[in-house]
Amino acid sequence: FVVYRPEQRRRKELETQLAGLKRNDQVVLASGIHGRVVALGEKVVSVEIAPKVPVQVDRDSIQRVLTAPAPESREKEREKS
Repeated sequence: FVVYRPEQRRRKELETQLAGLKRNDQVVLASGIHGRVVALGEKVVSVEIAPKVPVQVDRDSIQRVLTAPAPESREKEREKS
């Protein structure tokens, strides 16, 4: 019982994050690839892993959801490119 409780909490937190997933959220896939959500489907999510390189992944393969970057930081990144 004690061992399962933290895992249940993490799983519930991830399910909540996946339910609230939106465009431009930064995600980490189970394979360790980091990317940005560009399109959402019922079971499939398109993630941009490099500029103009979207890949479609199953929602279950998303391991972590990071917060979307602030608009001003995205503009700074574009200026650097």
